[in-house]
Amino acid sequence: MWAKLGNIESITYAVFPKHNEEYLVESDHKYPVSFNGKMHFILELLANLSKDDVEAAVMANEQTAKYLDGKAPKKVILVSNKIVNFVV
Repeated sequence: MWAKLGNIESITYAVFPKHNEEYLVESDHKYPVSFNGKMHFILELLANLSKDDVEAAVMANEQTAKYLDGKAPKKVILVSNKIVNFVV
């Protein structure tokens, strides 16, 4: 198979690929959004957002408005890059 890829030397002499940390960093995160401890949907946001920005983005989402049904949440529990939970 190595020869079919166009290589002449043995694979044992091939250079091993170098490790690059840049490829291991994720640019976004999928936040599970739950109401009273029950997960209802997942919202994908940038991973480098602050807690306030994440909360504002989740509050602006139309699905959040549907589940809040016009009520203001009593408490918002937000763990960065983990979960968003609304206590209604």
